[in-house]
This record gives sequence, C-alpha cells and structure tokens, in this order.
Amino acid sequence: DNRRFYDSPAVALLRTNAGGDLMIALTSGYRESPGSTTTQEKVIFFRDVGAWNIIPPVRPVLGMADLAVLPATGALTEAAMLMPGWQMDLQRPLGEKGMGTPVFFNFALLFSTYVPKGVISDLACAPDIGFSRLYAMNALTGAGIVNDELDNASENQRYIDEAMPGLGSTVQMLYMDGQLTVLAGTLAIATKSDDDKKGLEDDDSDLLNAGVMGSVSRMRWYEVNE
Repeated sequence: DNRRFYDSPAVALLRTNAGGDLMIALTSGYRESPGSTTTQEKVIFFRDVGAWNIIPPVRPVLGMADLAVLPATGALTEAAMLMPGWQMDLQRPLGEKGMGTPVFFNFALLFSTYVPKGVISDLACAPDIGFSRLYAMNALTGAGIVNDELDNASENQRYIDEAMPGLGSTVQMLYMDGQLTVLAGTLAIATKSDDDKKGLEDDDSDLLNAGVMGSVSRMRWYEVNE
C-alpha cells in the first residue's frame, strides 16, 4: 500500500534510570483524496529504548515487519511488548485515515481520524460526508482507555465517534487552572476538578481510564449565532 504521511510524528521522552526512551507515533492518510478507500492506512508506534542514554545503543533500521500487530481489541501480549513498537490498521473498507499529529499525555496516545463513509446527507444528491473519531489508547500496551457507558462497552474502547459529521481536526490539549481539556473537532474531554469528584456514584461514567489520564468526563462546545 502506498501510504502518505502529511503530518510530523509525535515524540515524547520516557525517563528511565539509565537516561530515557523516546516514544514516537504517527498516522497515515491520503489528505488530497479524503474519500479514498483503496489504501490500508495505519497508526505506527515506536519505542526507541535508550535513545536518551549517555551512550545510545546502536541498532539496525526498523521496518514494518519488526513491529507487533495490535489485536482488534485488548492489549498487546507480554511477548509483543518486548518488540520495538506496534502497528494498528485503520478501517480500510470505510476509508478511515489519520488526521494531524498525534499527542502524548503521560502514557496515553491521542489522535483523530476521518471516516469518509457512514454519514448520508438528507439531500438526495449530496455525497456521503463522513465523520471523525477521537482515539485514546495506552501508548505502551495499545489498549483502549475509553470507557463510555453510552456505548454500553464491556471493556475499554479505543475511540469515540464525533457526533457532528464531516472532517474533524488535530487533537489539541488545553491546561488551565489545574484542569486538562482535550479538544478534537466539536468533541471535548475535560478532567474533573476535586469539587466535581465529590458525591459521584459508582456508576458515573469516566470517559477515559483513570490509570492513564486521570478522572475525566465528556462535554461539548458549539458556536452560538447571536
């Protein structure tokens, strides 16, 4: 498959006793033809072990065959986690493709994709305008960290479908007054303040797994015409 990479990869430092590793993630997508469904687009993650050490190790150039293949659900096996990274197929029949540079936060990997197939306009002659997704995953294991009761998920998922149709946007991170907000298109995910956490029932839904990103809840923003 002839994959295209229009955006720079995300790079984050993972500190270790010896110095540090580099976590690198990137997504492919044919931006000039967003409706294309012919290419198997991918998400690719590398962990460059020892890259930040005083004396970095010398290693050969890696290829796709050197990466673990992420299972459809769940996390990598312990054996697969010893490999230098992983790859995940996006949904080829729907033409799903990466949009923008991914973002690392702690051990979470966040990125957005565009799915050109699946949303039909009410107008008879209008094309299928598609929709966007926000992915949230554990970067090291590949497991999803989305826990959304609205989807009746039996286990953590990897993505949330955006309600508004059309192209989304690159993931943006806002941090103000001790509160983190993740923005992607019209979808926003905000951390809960200590006051908000008081009095929560056990069945209140936290959108993302607390072990990776902290306690968060979903909200939406939209433009108001005056």
